[in-house]
Amino acid sequence: MEQNETGLYESREEYLDKLDKYRVKHMQEILKESSRKREAERNVIKYNELEALTKR
Repeated sequence: MEQNETGLYESREEYLDKLDKYRVKHMQEILKESSRKREAERNVIKYNELEALTKR
């Protein structure tokens, strides 16, 4: 048994499992954010292209 930061005891496997789940969740959040940024960049490019076409 190991003691984690909250003072609760649990098996090493349970602790590592929770750590892995946290890491996966964190990486998913990073991927979602980068996906939103790419989508926003594509939308800006589309908007600029449409604006250029309407000014002709």
